[in-house]
Amino acid sequence: LCSRVRVDNEAKSNREVKYKLPDGKLISVGDDASQCCELLFNPALNNIECQGIHELVNTSIQKFEKNLGAQLRANIVLSGYLPRLKGTKERLLRELDTQVTSGEVNKVYCAGDHSSFIGASILASYEYFQTMWTTKEAYDESGAPIIYRKDW
Repeated sequence: LCSRVRVDNEAKSNREVKYKLPDGKLISVGDDASQCCELLFNPALNNIECQGIHELVNTSIQKFEKNLGAQLRANIVLSGYLPRLKGTKERLLRELDTQVTSGEVNKVYCAGDHSSFIGASILASYEYFQTMWTTKEAYDESGAPIIYRKDW
């Protein structure tokens, strides 16, 4: 039950949230509800050796030309399930703010429920992108490995 992200990773809450299960049974979940979400920012808690989400965002931005960094930092978009987790936006902002140089501003926006589908449909409508499609015929002829080709 990953339902919220702790904005301050030092603070623990004694708050309990009640959930009604499909069979009608009520359960109470305390601070455990934020523990699995904490793995997004601190994977080492579960012995996972990788960057947290804030570090991945920062690393990605740093890979672009310097003059784009400020523009990218001002337009970070959370989509999919992440915006539904209470506190994700605030925690991501707090963590990113510790990694920027003075004068840079981070802004995080939460996309709507269908934004991924809408974005993909817009991308698919571009003429250039249509040259990147794998047709059913090509897939049937070559099998799954065809999706790894990079000839576009």
